[in-house]
Amino acid sequence: MSDHRLCGAAGRVRLRTGTALVALSVAVSPLAPALAADVVVEAERLAPPSTTTVLPTVLTHAPVADAADLLGTLPGVSLGRMGGHGLDPVIRGLGQDGLNIISDGAMTFGGCPNRMDPPTASIPVSTMDAVIVERGYQTVTNGPGGPGGTVRFERLDPEFTEPGVRGTIGGGYTSNSAMRSGFADLQAGAENGWVRLDSQWKRAGSYEDGNGDAVRAGFEQYGGDLQVGWRASTGTTLSVSGGRDIVRDALFAGAGMDAPDTVVDTFRARLNHVVQGGGVLTGVQAEAYRSAVDHTMDNFSLRPLTGLMRMQADTTSDTFGGRVAGTFQTPAGVLEAGIDHRTNARDAVLLAGPRTMAPSAAMAQMWPGMTIAQTGLFAELDHPLSDRTTVTVGARLDAVQAHASKADQPGTIGTGLGVTARDLYAATYGTTDTSREELNVGGLARLTHAFDGGWTGHASVSRSVRTADASERGMARPVAAGWVGNPGIAPEKHTQAEVGATAVLGGWSVEATGWADRVEDFILRDIARGQSGVLVSNGRTVYRNVDATLAGLEAGVSGRIATVWRVSADAAWTWGENSTDGRALAQIPPLSGRLEAAYEQPTWSVGSTLRWATSQGRIDALGGVDVRETPGYGALDLFATYDGLKPVSLRVGVTNLLNEAYASHLSRGNGIDPQMIQVNEPGRAFYLQGQVTF
Repeated sequence: MSDHRLCGAAGRVRLRTGTALVALSVAVSPLAPALAADVVVEAERLAPPSTTTVLPTVLTHAPVADAADLLGTLPGVSLGRMGGHGLDPVIRGLGQDGLNIISDGAMTFGGCPNRMDPPTASIPVSTMDAVIVERGYQTVTNGPGGPGGTVRFERLDPEFTEPGVRGTIGGGYTSNSAMRSGFADLQAGAENGWVRLDSQWKRAGSYEDGNGDAVRAGFEQYGGDLQVGWRASTGTTLSVSGGRDIVRDALFAGAGMDAPDTVVDTFRARLNHVVQGGGVLTGVQAEAYRSAVDHTMDNFSLRPLTGLMRMQADTTSDTFGGRVAGTFQTPAGVLEAGIDHRTNARDAVLLAGPRTMAPSAAMAQMWPGMTIAQTGLFAELDHPLSDRTTVTVGARLDAVQAHASKADQPGTIGTGLGVTARDLYAATYGTTDTSREELNVGGLARLTHAFDGGWTGHASVSRSVRTADASERGMARPVAAGWVGNPGIAPEKHTQAEVGATAVLGGWSVEATGWADRVEDFILRDIARGQSGVLVSNGRTVYRNVDATLAGLEAGVSGRIATVWRVSADAAWTWGENSTDGRALAQIPPLSGRLEAAYEQPTWSVGSTLRWATSQGRIDALGGVDVRETPGYGALDLFATYDGLKPVSLRVGVTNLLNEAYASHLSRGNGIDPQMIQVNEPGRAFYLQGQVTF
C-alpha cells in the first residue's frame, strides 16, 4: 500500500493543509484508532483488520529507548531484552524476519548476528507521524514474508497553503537509567514544496531492576534526517531524503560482547501521482531506498576482558530495494498491483588476538558474504458484494536468489584455523552448495461484513512464505560448540486462518480475534543432537525444518465512563507447538495484556496502567533459546499530562511503581550475572517529558 495509507474507516488517506499532528492526535486509541475528520480519501479501500494505528507523541508512556520500546506499549506486541537498547518485538509468536519492519518506506536489516541492532533500533520514532501495526498476514502488498505481521513507521508529506515554518521540539528524562532524550522536527515550505529536518538524541546509563541490582544497559544514540519534497499542481509529489543514525557504547547484559559503534545510513526517493480525469488508473506510487549498516562489537573495550582472547566482530548489512504500484478503480472494485524488490548483502568477520593485542586475525567469516535477493509481483482487490459486505483477494509471487561469496575463505587463528564456512556446512548437514533459488507463492482471501448494531466481522485465510535469513542460511562460527547455518534450509510456508469482530457500542470499542497458523518447514533454531538432517551431536547451534502450529486469541475494549473517565483493557494469548518433535516452540510469549484508566479534563489528565503477564511454563528446554520457565508479573505505572500552557505539553509519571522484579519471557539470559537468570526489566523509574509545538 501507499505510504499514506493510515488504518481507520478507509485505507488510503492523506492529511490536508499541514495538519498531520493535529489530525492524527484526534481520538487515538490503542484498541480502536479513528482517523480525524479532515481526511481526503483518494481511493476507497478497506483497512485490514487486526490493525493498530498510533501517534507516538500523544501516548501516555514514559520516554522510550527505541522504536521497539514504543511497540511494547501496544496490544499483541511482546518484547525481548538483551540490554537497554535494541529490544526485539514479537507478534503472534513470530519475531526477527517473521515481521516486516518498514521505516518510511525503507527496510533495514541489522548488522549484528546476535541482534544487538534489530531494525527497530535505528528508527527515530520521536519524529514519526504514525505507527501502524498489522498483526498477522493482512495484505500481499507489504513485500515478501511477514507472516507474523507488519509494522510501518510513517512520515506524512507536509502541506502548506502559504509559505511558513512550523515544528515540534521536545525531550525527556527517566530517573532509573538517567536517560536524557531530545528531538526536533522542523518543517518549512510553501504550497508547491517543503523541507523537513528531523533530529534526535538519547543517552542512558545502566539501570537497576526491582531487586536493586545493576543491569548493564547504557548507550548513546543520535542522528537526523533531511527530506526535500516538491508538489505539482498535476497531482504529482516527489520527495527525497537521507539520514544517519549512530549508536555508541551500547552495553548488553545478555550477550558476550558489547557494541561500541553502530552506524546506519538510509536514503529514500518517493514519487506519488494522483491521476486526474476519473479513468481506471487512479494513482501511481514509486519508491526506492538504500540502507547501509556498519556494526562493531567486542569483548574488551566496554567490559573487563574475560576468556583467553580478545575478540571483535566487524559486520555490514547493505539493503537496497523499491516498489512500483498502481491503484485502479475497476468494475470489480479497487485494485492495487505492482512489483517490488529487495536485496540484502551481509558480511561479518570474527577477529581474534591475544589478550595483550588488538584482534587482527580472522577466526571466521560468520556471514560469509551472504546475499539474498527477492523480487515480487503482487495484486490485491477489494470487491464489494453489497454495501455491507466486501471480499478482499490478493496474490503474490516471489523469486528468491541466495548465495555466499566467501564460503571458501578459511580462518587463520584459533578454532577457525583452516576452516571455511563450506567446511562447517558439510560437516554439520552434508551440504556444500551455498547457492539457492526459490519461487514462493502467497495470497489471501478475506470476507468483511457489517452487521446490524455496530458490529463488523471478518474471516480470512492466507498463505505466506518466508525465506531463511542470513544467519539461518549461512552463519559460520566455529567457536566453542559453534553456530552453523543451513544453506539447504527450506522456506517457511504459513497457512493462516483468522476470525474476528469489532464494534462501536454506545461510545465503547470492542475487538476480538482468533487465529491459527499451520507452518510447513518452520525454521527451528536447535542444538545439534544428531537429529534428522543434522550429522553431528556436539551441541552446535543449528537450524532445521520442522512442522509447527501456532494459535492465539486477542481481545480488547476501550471507552468512557461518565465522560471524564477513559478506560481500556487488552489481552493476547499465543500457543506454539513443534509438531514434528512433539514439544513446545521456543520464545512464545505468555498470556499478557494491559489495563488502563485515566481521569481526563480539557487541559490535564491523571491515570494508571497495569502491565501484566502470566507465567510461561511451556518452553523448549532442548533448543537452547528459552532460558527458563518464566514467572508472571504485574507492573503498575502512574502518569499525568498537562496541556494548559499552549504550545507546551507536559507528561510526568512513574513506571513500575511497586518496584517489581521481573523479566519478559522473551528476554536473553543474563551473561554478566548468571544469578539474575534473565535480563530483568527496569525497576521503579520517575520520568518527565515535554514538547513545544509552533
